[in-house]
Amino acid sequence: MIKGQVIPNYATVANILSICAGLGEIVSYRYGKEIHCYVLRRAELGSEVTVFNALLSFYLRLGQIREAESLFRRMKFGPSFLELVISGYASNGEWLKALEMFREFVVVEKIEPDSVTLLSILLPVPCYLIFMRKQDTGFVIRRRGLFEDTSVGNALISFYAKSGCTKAAYLTFLLIPQIDIISMEHLLDALRENKLETQFSEVLSWMFQEGNKNLIQLLS
Repeated sequence: MIKGQVIPNYATVANILSICAGLGEIVSYRYGKEIHCYVLRRAELGSEVTVFNALLSFYLRLGQIREAESLFRRMKFGPSFLELVISGYASNGEWLKALEMFREFVVVEKIEPDSVTLLSILLPVPCYLIFMRKQDTGFVIRRRGLFEDTSVGNALISFYAKSGCTKAAYLTFLLIPQIDIISMEHLLDALRENKLETQFSEVLSWMFQEGNKNLIQLLS
């Protein structure tokens, strides 16, 4: 294409990167680096969010996490791309690095996280590691008012339950404006797993008194 003097646009580059990622690891990496170098030579491509996203996804799919982080640090497009890098670390088993990235960019540099970024931390990373940094994660969620997203609240209930922090799980449950069947299931599981039979019965009784439709669905 280039030899034929056809200049690829941002969409073409993004599509080629997606295809390259499906080749063998060595071949993929070599071609991907060549495309990356081509992008760097064309300033208009380097400033395209679509191209940046394609490069980031390419390196993450190949497990080249540090390449992805280096790219992210140079560009810093926003929280959606931070979520990609954090998820990349977590999916490749580098959980502590995922937490360090979260703390650096969200707590220290004050990047506003969205619910997807928080779920990328709460869901894949082992609970005992998050528990060591729970002040960071929990503080950010409370400060940003992200309990309004039920999925974030549910993930946090599950996290606290697995960490044995039943009181925190219950308080989180109370803070969720729109509880659903998953919220109720996580809270009841937290009480049951920690052998809090009295509290389990009290919460179940309260749910019945509220006439919650989700509870009927949960028990059916």
